[in-house]
Amino acid sequence: MKTSRLRFFCLSSLVCLLSVGKHAVGGPSFDCAEAQSWSEKFICQDVELISLDRELAELYSTVRRQGSGRFDVQKAAQRQWLKHRDECQKTQDQKTCLIGHYQQRIAALRDNGGININNVRGPALTPAVVWDHSEMIYRQCQIPDFECVLRLMKSSGASQEAMDFLEKEEAWVVEFTEYGQTDLLRLETFRANTNQFYALTSRAEGVVVAEGYDLSPRDKQRPEVQAVLAHHPQAFFIAKPSFERHEVGVYGGSRFVFQDTLAECRACEPLAAGELIYEFDSAGRFLGVRLGDFRPAQ
Repeated sequence: MKTSRLRFFCLSSLVCLLSVGKHAVGGPSFDCAEAQSWSEKFICQDVELISLDRELAELYSTVRRQGSGRFDVQKAAQRQWLKHRDECQKTQDQKTCLIGHYQQRIAALRDNGGININNVRGPALTPAVVWDHSEMIYRQCQIPDFECVLRLMKSSGASQEAMDFLEKEEAWVVEFTEYGQTDLLRLETFRANTNQFYALTSRAEGVVVAEGYDLSPRDKQRPEVQAVLAHHPQAFFIAKPSFERHEVGVYGGSRFVFQDTLAECRACEPLAAGELIYEFDSAGRFLGVRLGDFRPAQ
C-alpha cells in the first residue's frame, strides 16, 4: 500500500505514525519527501517541531484506538486544527506560533479533546472576589497577620468569595479583569519587596502566579540574550512584572504578555527588559510560559 493511500485513510498525515513505521525514527509522523503544505515543510526543518508532531500523532492515535469520548468530535477538532496550522505562516515568529499551536492541541487531547474536563481545581472566580482596602489593612494589622485581615473583611462586608480566596492564597484581590476562560488578577499580600503582583485564574487551573522566570537553554542561544549574559552571567528576571496586553492565542486560547526586568540584583540597574508570555488553551488549561521580545537596556 502506498503512503498516499495511508494518508487518505488516516484523516491527516499527523495520525499515520503507527501505520508508517519508517517515518517514526528521526522524522515527523509524515513523509518529509512528500511534504506539500507550508507547515509540513517548515516542521521537517526543525527538530523541536518534529518531536511535537510525533507526540501529537501518538496521542491522537491513542484516543482513536480507545474510543475516548465522541470520536466524531475528535475528528472534527483535528480537521479544524489542521486547517488553522498554516496560519502561522502569517505571523512574525512562525516557529513560536507552531509550537503554541501544537501545545494547545496536545493539551486538549490529553484531556479527551476538551470533551470531559476532569481536572477542575475549583469554581471560576467572579468580580465579587475583589476587596480593595489595603490602606485599612496597613493601618490596623501587623505584618503578616492574615487573621486581622480576615476580621477586617468580615466587618467591612467583603464577599465570602473574597474571604475564601484570602484563606487559600494568603493574598487579597485588588483588581479583577475578565477575559473569558482565563482571567487576570492583581493581588496584594505582605511581603518584603513588592506587595502587589499578578496572577491568572481559570476553572481548570485555579490560580497561576505570573512572576518569576528562569532563562531556558533555548533562550540562552538567542543572540540578544547572549550579548547580555556574556558580561553579566548571573543576571536574572527580578520577578516584578508589569502587565502589557492580552491576546487571543493559537486555536482560541488566551495569551497574557507581561514585561519583567533582567538585572544582577533586585536593586541593581536593569540590564534588559523581556516579555514573559503565559499561554492557556481554550478550556483555561495552562500551557506554559516562554520568553518573547527581549531588549537590552539602552
